Amino acid sequence: MAPKRKQSDTEEGIDFKFTQFQIVPPINQKNFYTDYLKRDDQMYIWRDTASAKDGEPDTTVGDVKQEESKKVAEEEEDGMEENTQEGKQRDAKTVVIHVGSQNLRIGLASDNSPKTVPMVIARKMNVDPEHRHLQLSKICKKNKDGNLQFDEEFENNLKMLQTELKARLKAKKNRPVPNGTALVNNFNKISKPEVIPSHEDPLKPDWIQFENNKRPDVIIGEEASLLPVKEYPEYRFFHPLKDGIFNENDYESSQQLFSDIYEILKYSISDLLQIPLSQLPQYSSVFIVPDLYDRIYVERFLDLLFYDLQFGKNAIVQESLCTSFGAGMSSACVVDVGAEKTAVSCVEEGIVIPNSRINMKYGGDDITLLFAKLLAKSHFPYREIDLSLPYDWNLMQSLKEKYCGISQGTYNIQLNDFHSRTPDGGTKKYSFKVLDETILSPFGYFRPDIFENGEKLKDRYKLFPVPVDVYENQPNNPESLAHTTLLQISAPLASKEEESKSIVEDYEGDEPNENKRPRVIHLGSLASPEKIKEKLVYPLDDAINQSIFSACEGNLGDQAKNLYSSILVVGGGALFPGFSHLLEERLQSKRANISNIAVLPPPRGLDAQIIAWKGGCIYNRLRIVSEFWIKASDWKTLGSRVLQYKTLGYFWTG
Repeated sequence: MAPKRKQSDTEEGIDFKFTQFQIVPPINQKNFYTDYLKRDDQMYIWRDTASAKDGEPDTTVGDVKQEESKKVAEEEEDGMEENTQEGKQRDAKTVVIHVGSQNLRIGLASDNSPKTVPMVIARKMNVDPEHRHLQLSKICKKNKDGNLQFDEEFENNLKMLQTELKARLKAKKNRPVPNGTALVNNFNKISKPEVIPSHEDPLKPDWIQFENNKRPDVIIGEEASLLPVKEYPEYRFFHPLKDGIFNENDYESSQQLFSDIYEILKYSISDLLQIPLSQLPQYSSVFIVPDLYDRIYVERFLDLLFYDLQFGKNAIVQESLCTSFGAGMSSACVVDVGAEKTAVSCVEEGIVIPNSRINMKYGGDDITLLFAKLLAKSHFPYREIDLSLPYDWNLMQSLKEKYCGISQGTYNIQLNDFHSRTPDGGTKKYSFKVLDETILSPFGYFRPDIFENGEKLKDRYKLFPVPVDVYENQPNNPESLAHTTLLQISAPLASKEEESKSIVEDYEGDEPNENKRPRVIHLGSLASPEKIKEKLVYPLDDAINQSIFSACEGNLGDQAKNLYSSILVVGGGALFPGFSHLLEERLQSKRANISNIAVLPPPRGLDAQIIAWKGGCIYNRLRIVSEFWIKASDWKTLGSRVLQYKTLGYFWTG
């Protein structure tokens, strides 16, 4: 055995430490336990809610919940008459706000229907004359004969639509009209308007006229459409929202944009609802947000409601969930076709399935513009139409709503008429003929490449920064498996190769460029990194199939059958006769294994455009909504962090 080593003189009696800091002993894993953030009373937002309910800060959330359960049992025994009276009083003090790209629907929760205010504002300012006009000659060219000529892509998509329509008519054993296009064009070329005196027109609009040069700085909503633009050229029209988000293209600053939104909301509340702005701290608001929301959109709107309008408390709820409440359905596939966006989401037992959300950038306005193009190809007699003018755009909207449809009986040469009312030209009656234009226009939803998609989301993030995560510095807008899948499928191969080349160039340099850092999207498996892309234009029937497929996680079983049997189409962009039947046929042709596919109409004869607003009124009557009110003090203290705890279904991420 080796002898024991002796300590040297330098080591004897010396006890050096490696550091002067207090050494923390390792945790004993056998007895390790913590309850940090595991109880509701450890979070400020729930502790504050419990204090407000009981009035004592020492009361826990559990005690309050026990008292609430006792109160609920007593109310059920008494027939809930007291609760009904309390609900009516709460409705009279709650404003339900549903903001769209084209219209704002706002009203008290006790009202039967909302007030509809166009989301347009006319401001007096210096206007560039060339910026105003959007005539059809600006989006197409003229050939040597003087006829309108569209680009090659539009013509190819139009031929595909016509081929599909002919195949459908042939399957229905409908004969085509011989030489129908030539007959329609020849009639429209020689059609002349009939001038109607103003005293014989009972529907003549009351155009705005200003006296003694007292011209207001702002004209809002319906009154803006009655403004004689050519007589008052100093006014310019602004639309604060476009494609379901803030319209950053037409504004130079975010302050100007929010000023317009504030003026519209102020006019709607004070003039239409007759609520003084000084009393708004005594009122609550239910703000309906899109399913696949934009974080900047929600946060800035809540800033507007709390700081500028000074509501006492607010609650946010998703659009599809409100639609299911308004329709009285616990589970459904909600298809909301608006003016400039189309949203598809699946709702299951009061919760919007996150991976089923799809947001596409087309809607009823694209159908209106497509219908105008088709009429122009057939020599529409009203050749001076200017779609940038409110009264001409409203005229084309009314023609679309009156004559467009999917019925095979309309495939024939039809003689129609309309009245053009302009402030400078008076009232004129036009007669025109159509053949297949009224049927081809709604077919655009199933071939959206025919729309004008180039200018959509132009100047995105010009006024607002991209919302990013504070830890990873990556974009943190909510994502959906269905939406991301369609984005990758719809991207052309050429653009994917260009993106991959640019990504390689970004990382081949000595110093990586953080501003060009690509975004990694995982679809349940490893995927190649792609840059941010938000503009989704995809056929409506394929989007519905993808939404239900992602909601069921690829299992087309009983859940998928329930969703396919309850497809609810709402919004004002798909109110065409026969559209629901056409959508059923297209879905059935691509899902032959699903037997009962049904597209349901709005229940009880409700207007499809206000179902979401009605659902917001019903949401206000739910007992659970008391846990989701956001007070002004909560928003000032926590900001958007409070939304993680104050949303039904906890859909807010980050």
